Amino acid sequence: MKHGLFVFTRDLRVQDNQALAAIARQVDRLDCLYIADPADQQPGRYTCRGQGIHARRFLQQSLSQLQQTLQLFGQHLHIQEEESLTAVCRFVQARKINLVGQSAPFGVYEQALTARLAQKLAAMGVDFQTSWQHTLFDRSQLPFDLTDLPKHFTPFRQLVEPLFSAVPPVERVILLPPPGAAPEQKMTLSNAGQPGNTLAFQGGCQAGAAHLHTYFNTDAPLTYKDTRNALDCPQSSTRFSPWLAFGCLSVRQIWQRLRQFEQDKGANQSTYWIKFELLWREYFHWYLQRYQSQVFRFAGIHSQPPLTSFHAGRFAKWCMGNTPYPLVNAVMRQLNQTGYISNRARQIAASCWLNELQGDWRYGAAYFQQQLIDYDVAANWGNWQYLAGVGADPRGGRWFDLHKQRRLYDPQGQFTRRWGGEDCDPQLDHQDAADWPLPDADANQPGRESE
Repeated sequence: MKHGLFVFTRDLRVQDNQALAAIARQVDRLDCLYIADPADQQPGRYTCRGQGIHARRFLQQSLSQLQQTLQLFGQHLHIQEEESLTAVCRFVQARKINLVGQSAPFGVYEQALTARLAQKLAAMGVDFQTSWQHTLFDRSQLPFDLTDLPKHFTPFRQLVEPLFSAVPPVERVILLPPPGAAPEQKMTLSNAGQPGNTLAFQGGCQAGAAHLHTYFNTDAPLTYKDTRNALDCPQSSTRFSPWLAFGCLSVRQIWQRLRQFEQDKGANQSTYWIKFELLWREYFHWYLQRYQSQVFRFAGIHSQPPLTSFHAGRFAKWCMGNTPYPLVNAVMRQLNQTGYISNRARQIAASCWLNELQGDWRYGAAYFQQQLIDYDVAANWGNWQYLAGVGADPRGGRWFDLHKQRRLYDPQGQFTRRWGGEDCDPQLDHQDAADWPLPDADANQPGRESE
């Protein structure tokens, strides 16, 4: 009798989970495991945690719904909160596992971790397999070698658009082998409490499927191109990204449903633009595979460092939404309170940090990683490189005129007022680069003489 273990990662679903289906076909008994690494809750290189409270809550909900779905197949979900290599190896030894499977990781750190796991399991005489399933296309389908990935999006799009009809079909899972043992602990995560204020995002494969169904049963896809830049309207965008980020929905499930919508209600520029945005995601995932650790380097993929610095006071003000720029403050306060901001809002906030505040782009990327529900390592760091001019932008960086952005996207000031953007400190700096108080900041303090 062959006993398998499937380790869930960023694929918290049963349907269209090719990696799960692959191992299920090979074993008589199957255990399912999710590992939450405590390191994600610790500050990293840029003072930010790997996962914030909003994403943690979404993850807890996603694991709960995954457990409910697995129960329909007579299965259980084990959860461990410890270093992943230790957790997997201990589980394998305790339950005499013969075969371990998981999705092939797309993150650089996760790929290195998986390589180490493969070595440890091989030393234990345990087979290990992975299946790539985070993109629309397999690597073998790309019309170029990965080393020849176009450095910009437009030529990439032009090369892969002819492959639209070749997107692999969604895989339906009908049966899973019985489990080896029931979970030994309650299925909860530490530090997964309720934030004070959130948007209507509920984690989980069931919630993701419901949102997919609801969105494509409206006419919203027919107007997406016209509404997608709205700052604070839930109906203006697809909002699939949180479920995509945790793998509660697969990108192929969205693609299939979009194509069905076009067959039923017709295709137009807006439905194409949804494909266009999915292709941007596709590009950044292959961009990460091509450039690996260069995606996290200050100088980017061109080895040309930007002329920026790091000012702790400015970074704190930007993070808290307390800059002299009301629209940016509103964006950052919405991010902090909800874990989500629109794509346009992300560009506005990033441009402010990079240009008005002249900050190191990596700190902005790390803060978004901590705060966003829909954090995706490829899209987040790829987009920040793009805006900073050290990545895939052919123009060498983007600088958004904040006054123009406010006129275009918040002309009546409703968004800014809703999130308290005007309630801010009008002075940017109170200390110089050496942390000495600036005269203007302290001129009115008792006991302080003006020059």
